[in-house]
Amino acid sequence: MKIVQTSWACNQKDMLKFNAGWYSPEYHLMGWALSCLQLKKYYDDVVLHADTVTAKMLIDALQLPYTDVICDLDQFNQNPSELWGLPKIHTYSQQTTPFLHVDGDVIIWKSFDEQLLHGDLIAQNLEVGTNFYENIFGELETRLTYIPIEVAEEKEKKDKIYAYNAGIIGGNDLSFFSLYTTRAKETISNNADCLSNITVGAFNIYFEQYLFYCLAAKFDKKVNVLFDDIIPDNQYKSFGDFTEVPFNKNYLHLIGQFKRTSNVCQQLANRLRQDYPEYYYRIIALFKNQQTPLKKDYYYFINKPTEKYLTDRYFDLKACQQSPAMVISEKNTGINSETKRELQSKIVENVLEAIQNTETNNKDDTIYSKMLSDAKAFEARLTDIIENDFSQHSNEFLYKRDIVHTNYFEYIFADRGNSYTKKIVADKIVQITESSFDWRSFDTENSKNIKKRPLNLNETPTVVYVCIIPECHYKGYSLSIIDGLDMRLLQISEQPVTINEVLTEIKSVFEPDDLKASSAEFELLIIGRIKLMLQAKIIKAFK
Repeated sequence: MKIVQTSWACNQKDMLKFNAGWYSPEYHLMGWALSCLQLKKYYDDVVLHADTVTAKMLIDALQLPYTDVICDLDQFNQNPSELWGLPKIHTYSQQTTPFLHVDGDVIIWKSFDEQLLHGDLIAQNLEVGTNFYENIFGELETRLTYIPIEVAEEKEKKDKIYAYNAGIIGGNDLSFFSLYTTRAKETISNNADCLSNITVGAFNIYFEQYLFYCLAAKFDKKVNVLFDDIIPDNQYKSFGDFTEVPFNKNYLHLIGQFKRTSNVCQQLANRLRQDYPEYYYRIIALFKNQQTPLKKDYYYFINKPTEKYLTDRYFDLKACQQSPAMVISEKNTGINSETKRELQSKIVENVLEAIQNTETNNKDDTIYSKMLSDAKAFEARLTDIIENDFSQHSNEFLYKRDIVHTNYFEYIFADRGNSYTKKIVADKIVQITESSFDWRSFDTENSKNIKKRPLNLNETPTVVYVCIIPECHYKGYSLSIIDGLDMRLLQISEQPVTINEVLTEIKSVFEPDDLKASSAEFELLIIGRIKLMLQAKIIKAFK
């Protein structure tokens, strides 16, 4: 079956500055790269419908290996940039043979089941509306001047809203798609005068996913779905977990909040770097050589890096990992005024700015004084750690660590029968400190990123354990909050220890009766904590 994708630049001229709902623009391009490359791994015929801007980026600049590119989406550039669903509807309408459309934020690690692809109609899954759909569709319909008859009829039959998620959508019944796309275009054109008065993002879901369901229901059409579960519209909880691929998951859809989450986007970047390093570094080189800022710049110390230089450096560091004879020094022997790490945090500055939005400006207020004092003490500790301890670690050493970390989840958890015999160990380069408040939301270089909000003067001081992890990006560190249970886990893993041994040792923290009654929950809890600390680079696999 032919695979098709749609990429429209939403009237943007420079995709290096267009995030398309992602955490930042580089992850948008990395998402497209990994989606295309994985589809091409399993299917020969993968076609892209694009406008001129995206074709120049995805094909000319990134050299993604699409079978064919149809540049037919410039015709939609007069539409609002939020109306991204219309170019997709157009792509569906152009298909003359059975097809499966795959969104650019969908990534696969296995070909789709043939039984699924034989369906007249295909979608990712059926979803049921919660208050989310009920509210946005209810508000939408009060402003629309035209509602498709199929939607009106379906609303009379059912109390709940149902729709099909279009992460994948397609099938063999081309006559249905002709009707569906015609009705969708009518819905858009008949409401053209309403677009300035509605939430266009909700309208996309309405005419693409909801209308598809209503038409399929009207004509009693069976829809083959990738996932049998009916998922509430706002509860796609496990569709962005790269730590589970490819051994436990073979399909991710970075829907909504996933593509806006820093951690998920970093996992995406790590996966692209591991599986397709040349494409990953092609993207990095584009940004660097165009002097377009990266959200996290791991290459700030490299002047005008080329794709070849970055890729060669990656393979050299990877070879050091695999060959004991090749060693990268942990020590930063070339520390000078240009390379020495200096604190990039402005926690105290941001706290002082936030206090301007607090109802009381009484500087004698006890909790205010405690907060400001704690913020100053925490930033002072950060300063000491970053400028003294972390400056000793070379960028090459830290980058090599990151390369190795990417594969830890698969190494430990892919073989379920032997997972608990694998060893982990706390990473000694991680520093742990205490504070009375969690200052992570104020840990930004740009105070404009702090939303205009007051400090919570009702917050009670407590003991907060903060892991400070050295990083080779320009900021030089990341922060992760842990609790008493995590601290005990780190104490147990000061020396290499199997996961089975961790599970045994950490039982001492719990009441025997609780363990007996909830042994499965206990195991899930501890394994979950291990996974979180692996992800944060607080612990590592010991091979």
